[in-house]
This record gives sequence, structure tokens and C-alpha cells, in this order.
Amino acid sequence: YLRISITDKCNYRCVYCMPQEGVELKRHEEILTFEEIKFICEALVPLGLKHLRITGGEPLFGSENRKRTMAILSSAEDYNRIVLCTNGISFIKAYNENSRLWEGLKRKMLLKISLDTLNEEKFQILTGTKAGTLESVKNGIQFAAKKKFRIELNVVATKENVSDLEDILKLFEFSIQNHLVGIKILTVNDFGGNVSFEQTIEEQANISQKLEELIEKLRLKGYEEREVFLNDNKGIKMKRFVCHYVDPGNEQDEECT
Repeated sequence: YLRISITDKCNYRCVYCMPQEGVELKRHEEILTFEEIKFICEALVPLGLKHLRITGGEPLFGSENRKRTMAILSSAEDYNRIVLCTNGISFIKAYNENSRLWEGLKRKMLLKISLDTLNEEKFQILTGTKAGTLESVKNGIQFAAKKKFRIELNVVATKENVSDLEDILKLFEFSIQNHLVGIKILTVNDFGGNVSFEQTIEEQANISQKLEELIEKLRLKGYEEREVFLNDNKGIKMKRFVCHYVDPGNEQDEECT
């Protein structure tokens, strides 16, 4: 797939991703222009590329980034699958600015939305945001879900949000209630040493233990367990737990994983 980072700007300061201060943003001349990105998007389709992933920073942060993202999406009609990674805060605004484009692409689109906890205090600690931001994220997710977008939550496991597994289980419940397609629980990535997020060996071991406890809780709750591999059975082995529910809108069996 083709991955495009729209911007290095973000309205979060997640403790495992970006420092609160001193972020060195790229100069305008150091990044691709929209015309260059559009050319690449269109040129790669005849060569067989069919999947497009759009990330940031935050691709929907600020009017200029939203315009760039919308322009790139408008040139991606020939892609079979589009993944948009976002924190969800500005999704409602972005949708209302160009609802026709969003509606035209949503059948091939997956929204991957970052949400590490539903606990307001922990959310502020992890994301470096102010009170009320979590509510904006939840509103964006619920808005997109009602519009029938496919949504998967990205949850980064840290000592803050796995200390109480009930917090993580609430994310599973939130996903089921809103008919999201899944949750992916990730461990901290230091991005090749570019991000310093200190966790002691003991803390890392405790996180691993908590995730094992989470797996056991999911088994006890009756989730169907499956073992899968990333990248067509050639990558990292993962555990997948599937909850089946009936969508009252179409009375069909759906999955939340």
C-alpha cells in the first residue's frame, strides 16, 4: 500500500509519541507539495497499487490539512481500500465540509481512530489535551458510526491505561455499543529511537502481564478466539477475539474484533 503522512502537526501531545514542547516541524520546502502527492497517488494505480493509507500528525487538524486530505481523497477513487488514521476530534467538521466526498468513499474506507481510554483523567495525561477533548472524540466516533463508516480503535497499552483492566474492557463495550468493527491493542513504538517514553523493565513486564489477564477476561466473556498473522500469514502473530452481534438496522450478524 501507499502511506501518505499529510502533516507532522498534531493537536495531541501523546506521551508515547510527541514531546509537550520543542517539536521541530518540517519546513515547507522539505515536504511534498499537494501536486506532487496527487501525482504519486494517481501514477501508482496503473502499477498495481490498490491500498491507500493516510496518516499524520493529524490529517484533519486545521483547515489547510483538511483541504489537503480532502483533495487527496478526491484523487483516490481508483483505490480499492482507503485507511484514514485520525484522532477523531475534527471528523464531524471535516465531514460537514465535504459530505458528498465522504459518502462516496465510505464503502471502501476504514477509519482508524486513536483512543487509549474512556477515563477523562487518564486521557488528559496520555494525550496532553484539555478537559472536554475526550467528549469531542467520542462524539466524532458516534457521529461516524451513525453514518455507517467502518471504524477501528487504536489503543496503545501503557502503564496508565492498563493499570485497571476494566478501563480497557469499557473500550470493548463502547465499540460493541456503537457497532465498530474492532479494536487493535498496540505496544509502545519508539519510532527508531526518535521518541523517548520511559518505562522500566518492571513496568513493561507488568503491562505484558495485564494484557495476558485481558486475554483471559475476553475468553471468560465468551469472545471467539482466533489466531491470525499480519501481512498474509508472513508477519507478526496476533490474537483476535470476535464478538458477534446483530445490527438492528439490517438484522444481519456482524463482528467486532
